[in-house]
Amino acid sequence: MLKNNIPNKIKRPTNINLPKLIGSIKSIIDTSYIEYLEWYHEYLRDDGLLIYCAEDLEERNETFEIATYCPGYILIGDNSGGRGFLMSTQGTGEIFSSDFGDLSPDYFLIVSSDFTSWMNSNFKN
Repeated sequence: MLKNNIPNKIKRPTNINLPKLIGSIKSIIDTSYIEYLEWYHEYLRDDGLLIYCAEDLEERNETFEIATYCPGYILIGDNSGGRGFLMSTQGTGEIFSSDFGDLSPDYFLIVSSDFTSWMNSNFKN
């Protein structure tokens, strides 16, 4: 079960409804990411890597105009230094990184094949 695999045991039930952004694509993104959002608040690593909490997803995706610049992806975190982490919503669930200055999927770098693997690596990028 995912709840036991979060690095540093950052369990914090949020008891929230998933944002509209996730509700509309819930059936096509990595189910472990949905479970993460339902059970945990944001994850902030000492080096600045931040995985957003469910409450911040819509605002972050709207601010960076993800639907406009890279449809088929959602922004799920950043490195506090100008790079974002995006998840494919096209059925693969892969995690990518991209500079916020150029959100063209042509220039995305693969970070992990899925959210669970990335989380189990302590979100190594």
